[in-house]
Amino acid sequence: MMRASVPLSLVCALLMPLGALAEPAGQISNAGQVPLGEVVRGGYAEAEVGAIDFFGLGAGTLVGVDVGWDVASGFGLGLFVDGLDLGAPSLPGDVAAVMPGVEARLYLPIFQDSNGVDRLFFGVRAGGGVALFSPIGGLTGTMPMVRAGLSLEYFTHLRHFSVGLAADGIALFGASSRPGVAVSPFARYSF
Repeated sequence: MMRASVPLSLVCALLMPLGALAEPAGQISNAGQVPLGEVVRGGYAEAEVGAIDFFGLGAGTLVGVDVGWDVASGFGLGLFVDGLDLGAPSLPGDVAAVMPGVEARLYLPIFQDSNGVDRLFFGVRAGGGVALFSPIGGLTGTMPMVRAGLSLEYFTHLRHFSVGLAADGIALFGASSRPGVAVSPFARYSF
């Protein structure tokens, strides 16, 4: 037991002078470096899971992934892929679809924290693409689609992460034109 404490004491004695050379906590120098921002904007990846209802067709689950770039602090461009699964009582089977597309986003700050950092944003997004319906459901084929929505997004104190809630209006165009709504919480990683 005595032998194990002697080398440990020797290591601590040798490292103590190095600790005195370190800067005290809270006074870390970043001379010549750009200070880190509280909220990171730039590229982003976002995931959402929520509920969707196409009026007169059916309701179900929506899962989506968005990737894009915030061109400016209040404007972004991106790509999205949404998948949906609907229980459609008016059709002979359930409906499944994948909806890829492009979108533009506008961000408006509505709340600052005590340090003056914009944390809560009101968002507006609009985009369009196609809905690719599964041949196993009651609705098949490809239809043009548009979506437009509103969101509330909170940028956490973890610089790269935000969470929020989005509500979208979605419209399908074609032989079975349908309007719908989706509500989904989301999580976003910015880099």
